Amino acid sequence: MNSYAHIALGFAANAALFWILAQAGYAFPIMQNVPLVFAVAISIALFSILPDIDSINSLASKLFKLALLLAAASWTYEFFASKSALALAKAVFALLAVGGHFLYAKSGRMHRQFPHTFAFGALACIAAFLLTGSKTVALASAIAFASHLAADWHVLAALKMDFLRLKKSF
Repeated sequence: MNSYAHIALGFAANAALFWILAQAGYAFPIMQNVPLVFAVAISIALFSILPDIDSINSLASKLFKLALLLAAASWTYEFFASKSALALAKAVFALLAVGGHFLYAKSGRMHRQFPHTFAFGALACIAAFLLTGSKTVALASAIAFASHLAADWHVLAALKMDFLRLKKSF
């Protein structure tokens, strides 16, 4: 599947789940909160393609690099405006993250490894919750991420990889 098909599937899976929950009596007053609607929509789109972040030519990878480069530019500007060492450190970290991502994703051998696991998805959903403070955003993100794994037929493989990692740690 391409990125746009994954995004469409993520929206469809979320619509189905929220409809089922509404039929079961759970209320999600999401439509009364416009910023929450945008946050949910953005999270669905991003989490639908997030597992492909390890592929150098994927939309997720390109968006990740763009976000890091914009952050680095912003922190560089902040450094020159305020001479803040923290701003310089953040800019350097963002640029190092771009370089690290390039080296990780460029090899191609790493595709469909850790980013295609539920452990990665759980960490990403926790980050989404911490950034937004919204359980609705975290739930929508989790459903979108799982829809990507299901579309790639990696649900069982993801569970197996997570189980093997857990087993090795004991």
